[in-house]
Amino acid sequence: MPDASYDTNVQQIEGDDAPPIDDRQQVGKWLDRISIARKSAEKWEEDSGAKRFIDEYNGKFDAVTFYGYKGRINVPPINEVFAYVQSDIAATNNRDPYISVNPKTGTVVGAKLWEVALNQEWRTLKTKEEIEFEIIDKDLVGFGWHKVGYQVDAQGSVEEGTLQITDERLYSERVNWRDIVWNIGAKRPPDDCVWMAQRIVRPLMEVRETYPNAAKLEGTQHPEVDDKSYQDALYKDDIKVAVTWEVWDHETRMIY
Repeated sequence: MPDASYDTNVQQIEGDDAPPIDDRQQVGKWLDRISIARKSAEKWEEDSGAKRFIDEYNGKFDAVTFYGYKGRINVPPINEVFAYVQSDIAATNNRDPYISVNPKTGTVVGAKLWEVALNQEWRTLKTKEEIEFEIIDKDLVGFGWHKVGYQVDAQGSVEEGTLQITDERLYSERVNWRDIVWNIGAKRPPDDCVWMAQRIVRPLMEVRETYPNAAKLEGTQHPEVDDKSYQDALYKDDIKVAVTWEVWDHETRMIY
């Protein structure tokens, strides 16, 4: 993924749809925290060697020169990083994960039924495919993130008594390590984090439909699209996205 800009450019919504001043100040505070944390993460990526490992895994090497009796010879490098990571994937991810259920208060037959249902659910979520990418993250940068939760979609209004659940489901997905930031000073994240934030890139139209206050949001280029490609594109609406942040705050025990 190309390095994205860390400028906290906020598109303000004017007029009657503009959020209250307190809400805008709250958003600005969190964007400042996230911007500082991302700059620190970028510096760590350089200092730790993670960027070099990623480049070498993708085959980006400096030319290796050998001087022999016939003069200067360019020697193609051996991609040991790629070989190590792929070997680790084969050794670690060679079997399908399986959940066993042991009965405590119920029956053995009931436990077996739950076991079949749970394993079918995790196979449907394709957790093994996600874990393969997490192994790559772990080998190249030292850690990986996996997010599991329960998502509920609803329509209507609580105030009007028309709220109805339209869909509910369990989700399980790998999160790119570049999309997770936390407060500076944490040594063992997530255990000692004061706050954590996840960058979530969503289609612009989806965000406009979900949040009424974002109906006039213009959107921006996808973080993986470089500036030149974006400027040269004739139909920018096809690649415009809304970059949102989900923040978990330990102090208030809230998710924003």
